[in-house]
Amino acid sequence: MSVLLRAALFASIGTLLGACASGGAGITEARRMQIDPASCVSDIAQVKAVPIPRAAPAKAKKVEIAPFEFEDLARCLLAADGKPVPMALFETHGPVPAEIRIVLMVNSSIAFAAAVDLLDSQYQQVRTMPFADFVRRGSSYTGTLFLNEREQDVRYLVFRPDADSVGSTHTTTSGIGNRTPYVIPIPGGIMYGSISTGVEQVLKTWLSEVGSFSIVASEYRPEQLDEE
Repeated sequence: MSVLLRAALFASIGTLLGACASGGAGITEARRMQIDPASCVSDIAQVKAVPIPRAAPAKAKKVEIAPFEFEDLARCLLAADGKPVPMALFETHGPVPAEIRIVLMVNSSIAFAAAVDLLDSQYQQVRTMPFADFVRRGSSYTGTLFLNEREQDVRYLVFRPDADSVGSTHTTTSGIGNRTPYVIPIPGGIMYGSISTGVEQVLKTWLSEVGSFSIVASEYRPEQLDEE
């Protein structure tokens, strides 16, 4: 093979590799909730509660629930220290024990870093599920709340940004393999071949004050093995 032909071949292969490795710029910071202080309320009882969607126990993990957009649903509540806090209020209903499944979606490298407060009928806090308790699975963070017989007094769930997690990032790495064919004319014929490339893709998720999530409740029934 001549020097000129070899140079042309390497140039063509370099172009193919460059095309395979190209990529676009992504999100570079967490999204914050824009709050109008004039819209804040001082009493959570002034916030309208949204009923939690329910499903039959056997279908709870498969049912598709239309997601909520926290930014659209949220109201501003003045905390005890006077700071405005964006929050969304949900109302539990139905029998206990109950299982409540929550999914925080990742969209365009943004995920809602939610903390969930459980309140009784007098809006007193029973316990909190921080964002750290959610588990990353694919393109979402999932978490489950179990309300047992001792928590029959739980009436409300408050979704709010988790100050300990907002602004952080979650990074995942995945390998992508490609085989790119090439056809190069050469004197007296055509050269065929392919190039195998491997690209390590780093995906960064910004934990934010806004984002999409779904929630569904069902009566809790422990799975039992079928007896023969």
